Amino acid sequence: MNLTLFVAILLCSYKNHGGNGMPDNKGKRARTFDTFSQANNLLETKNLEEAHSLSSFFSSSLKCINYESDPRWVEAISLTLEGKNAKLELDAYPEATAMQALFIDFYHLDIYIDTENSNLPLVFEILNDEIKCRRIILPNRFGRELYDKYNSNLRRHREDHLSYEESLELTGTTEAGVYQVGTLVSGPFGLLRSPVRRLTPPSLSLPLWHCSDVGCRVLHQVRLIDDQSPLSRAIRTLQNKQVENLGPHADWGAALRSLVIPERGTDPFSYTDLGPMVADSIHGQERAVLVAQALASDCGKRLRTALKSGPAASSELRRSPEEISAALSQGQLLQLLHLLSDDELVRLIDAAVFQQSIRIPSNEVRKSKNIPRATRHSSELSSLGVRCVGKSPLVDLCSLIWEAYTCSEKTADLEWNLRVAVGGASTRNALLLHLCKIEPSDAVRELVLSSGDVSRHIANAIGCPIDHANDSGFIDRVLWKLGFNTPRYSLPIQHLRQRLDFFSQEILAVGALKHERDRERIRSAGVNLFVSVETYLQELIRYNVWVLSSDHYLGTQFVYNTDEAMEAVANTLGPTVASGSVTVHWSTTGDNTLGTLLAYLQATLNWMKGLPSSDRSAFLRHENDLPHYYSDKFRVFPFKHTELWADSDYSALQRIYENFNSISAKLMRSKLAEIRNGLDHQRDESRFPSIDLMLAFVAHFREAMETSEALLFYPKEFWTYGTETDRYDRTTTKLYDYARRQHVLYGPSVVYDVQRSLSPKHPILIAPGSPLGFANSEITFQIANPSIHSKYWSNYPIRPPGPDSGNPNMKEASGSTNQFPDSTDL
Repeated sequence: MNLTLFVAILLCSYKNHGGNGMPDNKGKRARTFDTFSQANNLLETKNLEEAHSLSSFFSSSLKCINYESDPRWVEAISLTLEGKNAKLELDAYPEATAMQALFIDFYHLDIYIDTENSNLPLVFEILNDEIKCRRIILPNRFGRELYDKYNSNLRRHREDHLSYEESLELTGTTEAGVYQVGTLVSGPFGLLRSPVRRLTPPSLSLPLWHCSDVGCRVLHQVRLIDDQSPLSRAIRTLQNKQVENLGPHADWGAALRSLVIPERGTDPFSYTDLGPMVADSIHGQERAVLVAQALASDCGKRLRTALKSGPAASSELRRSPEEISAALSQGQLLQLLHLLSDDELVRLIDAAVFQQSIRIPSNEVRKSKNIPRATRHSSELSSLGVRCVGKSPLVDLCSLIWEAYTCSEKTADLEWNLRVAVGGASTRNALLLHLCKIEPSDAVRELVLSSGDVSRHIANAIGCPIDHANDSGFIDRVLWKLGFNTPRYSLPIQHLRQRLDFFSQEILAVGALKHERDRERIRSAGVNLFVSVETYLQELIRYNVWVLSSDHYLGTQFVYNTDEAMEAVANTLGPTVASGSVTVHWSTTGDNTLGTLLAYLQATLNWMKGLPSSDRSAFLRHENDLPHYYSDKFRVFPFKHTELWADSDYSALQRIYENFNSISAKLMRSKLAEIRNGLDHQRDESRFPSIDLMLAFVAHFREAMETSEALLFYPKEFWTYGTETDRYDRTTTKLYDYARRQHVLYGPSVVYDVQRSLSPKHPILIAPGSPLGFANSEITFQIANPSIHSKYWSNYPIRPPGPDSGNPNMKEASGSTNQFPDSTDL
């Protein structure tokens, strides 16, 4: 017997007796259990979970216009004594309506439905038919389809509900929402059955708007009203009469929910919100790829059986997995994915990420934007796969290692590795102490991968395939699955360093240019180098223009998006600039030649030079676009203009210009254009650059690159290593770059919002030059490299302009393609 449910039912009895175990003497009937066996008998009613699950879908749905209850309800439902008494209050309604109302309301003091004698397969059939025919509508709370539609057509002012007519207008022809209660999964295919139990219940409260107060980061809920059908009126009549006659209803909710919540126990690696994570994080072609791979796997037969419940002809089901998935809607794909077990779904996603079928930037972490209250937020997806976030990764790692060595009867090996005296308790303590002293990656390498049995045990526990144990990223994937935030750095700057070193080595190896093969050897190394050089210059230009010219408070939301940065260059410096007698054009898609990049480098320098003396008043933010805390007397809200340079300290701007000028001068001294042109294979050999000239290029370019990294003009990623806070609330945050070079941020700061991007879960960028001029006010940014996910969530959140707003772009977050930080990250 489920002890949790048993206690919950006893509490229902206790509360209904006024909390003293005695009958209520106020004329109200109360639920009572005469013996423990009565509660036990109720628990063992095998159909109770099925009945409650079916009821959940009906109770959280919109009914179509002129909805009438299906006549089959009369033969489908058998009532308990409590139900029969309650039915007397519904004599004014047709019997089918009364029976459906009782099934939806489900209980007051006792449960209304005799689940043993009711025809639940017939109820399943009714629900399945009504979802397919859209007689009932389950609004989709996941993704952003209804969010966008609401903000485009139905947004008024701080609504907490929509009328029945407005609710139908909102849901319109949208697909049925994909939800799961127990083993039942709703969606465009109607009602299907999953092999595993989950709890992602439908709801008529939807997350639909963000308010115009830019200081508020809450995603507000809107209740859809379903009050026009005779069924809705019958339910209200029933509820009102029962309260009038019997008093408040019993608290059966928790007891019934415990029937359908999967029993996870204390396993820290069990998923509770995998469905919502997939719904909000895997979109478009990515979702189709997953279903295609599932159809081609051992799960394919199960999914093809489910497809038969849809409109597809049998001939269509004989097509290839890719063709089938391409023909399905996003809702249909999502519903099919819910038919997989957690293990199957995680393996499927991990394989797709590993094979690059789903491409996730190294700095992107995906999770559900909003999840039902009954669900614990745990699932996350990155370039390392899916994980379930636990409370203490180090403790979990310690427990797993101990369990693995114990189960494989190798505790003596563990004792030897730890160099401790024999003895179980002391060995386990020594293990935790050892883990606290070394890097988790070293622990995995020394204590896990050193034993095949231990490796397989732990890999199986955390759902990490052991097949790729020899892969260089395997340890990172294990740590990610365990809950550690493993640093993942992008590669361009590392590639540039490697290629510059290789180019230098080839020059020194050749020594003197005597033969064509010598030139060919250097030219071969130079081709790849100058691809990286062009990437470096483009990043140097777009990042610094973007930093200084953007509205980071309302526009970028402190998220660096490379696509937006490319647009910022054209918007700020112009789509074309003159370079001598030639006019060059900036390509926002990134197809810029070396000549164009050098011209725009000079244009960037000229623009920066004029900023300190430029008029700032034209960029003053309207007061209605300021947050409620902008007038705080003790702290400073610095972003009072719509471009960062206008909020910057004069001396800081001057310093930024001087440092950028120094980097630019070093690049020019390297004569990189002359070197690049001389290496061209179509050039005359007499124009091939000399060894001395190429070595000078390497030296000057390396110096420019080192300076741009050290002074943060190049967008170099940092990962948070840890934050220390003393008794006076002074903080020290240590960050490391790809080369393990440390950067320290100090706090507290008198400035609002400058470091809200700090998180151990993702890398950050730090703006060059501390432009605001306050102590401890370095501005940090998250990074959003283009992906299917980031594009799907572009222009989110949507904020309506305040009255007389001075920011015309505020409605859609200044055209930002970035995601608003989740409230759980703030």
